[in-house]
Amino acid sequence: MKSHNIKNILFGLSLSAIALMTSSVTFAASVNQDATATFNLVAPTETLKLTEASDITFKDATISAEDIVTTNSNDVNISIQELSGNAPGWQLSTKLSHFTGSTKGKQLTGAQLFYPSVTPTTTTSGDTSAILPNTLTTDNAFTGDEKGKIVSSGEDAVNIVTADVGKGYGSWTIQYPTDKIQLKIPAGNLQDTYTATLTYTLTDSPVSH
Repeated sequence: MKSHNIKNILFGLSLSAIALMTSSVTFAASVNQDATATFNLVAPTETLKLTEASDITFKDATISAEDIVTTNSNDVNISIQELSGNAPGWQLSTKLSHFTGSTKGKQLTGAQLFYPSVTPTTTTSGDTSAILPNTLTTDNAFTGDEKGKIVSSGEDAVNIVTADVGKGYGSWTIQYPTDKIQLKIPAGNLQDTYTATLTYTLTDSPVSH
């Protein structure tokens, strides 16, 4: 009889201990609180600039009774940065002075350059096809079937590459490989070494369509 009572007491104590242990267990609540991270991406002081414009050396040409066409003997790079953060569009124009000879008073008459259409390259990663600038294609090459732009010596500047609004931001290089730029020299010019100045102008406005 006494043994039975002791078992009942022990059983009761065990249940009480389990109940006490169970009552001390709590479950953690999950609470979220959002915060913000903020910074300003600021445009530099100079937002549009030409960072490179290669000199062009043309291959020697031999005087002929017909017009002569020669090509560049070096790769020619023109590099542009548009860092405004607004992508307003831009225009790159080229102006060619008259070619003057090393002999005083000599000047090449009627010289023209042909810039072919090429695909600009960029340091921006990912698919950049939607922001690609345009190399213009309204003129025919002097020889061959390429399209591009012709710049005449002593005349007004001509746009050769443009970017519409929302395009052309970041860093871009327009590369003309060897033999791509053509120089046409009309018949009737005299022997000499001739030099001209190429003036590239970059303007932060899109072309009107």
